[in-house]
Amino acid sequence: MIVTALWESKEDADNFASDVLMTAVPTIVGGVEGEPQELAGETVRVENW
Repeated sequence: MIVTALWESKEDADNFASDVLMTAVPTIVGGVEGEPQELAGETVRVENW
């Protein structure tokens, strides 16, 4: 399973992971094996006028 999301801050991402995502994992049909892995990066918006 892959979850992709874009957040305004690391704090918002962490809150989603702990409050929403991790609480939903036990309800996934068929279960999930192993510990979740997090791949994170920073997104930068560049505009040329």
